[in-house]
Amino acid sequence: MDATPNASACGNGPSDTTVYTFSAVGDLDGDGTTSTFRLEAGTNPDNSLYRAPGINSVRPLE
Repeated sequence: MDATPNASACGNGPSDTTVYTFSAVGDLDGDGTTSTFRLEAGTNPDNSLYRAPGINSVRPLE
């Protein structure tokens, strides 16, 4: 069984810059203010999945 869907099955094709976004949200120091961290994945022209460089963050030191 092939678990890899084709582009039409997932609705994304080659060079799609954001296929998945992984997010983590939490109150890291217990003060009621949350931090958010995001990692994105996209596809290249060969339709291979890649991870975007870096991790985006909002209020990372909270």
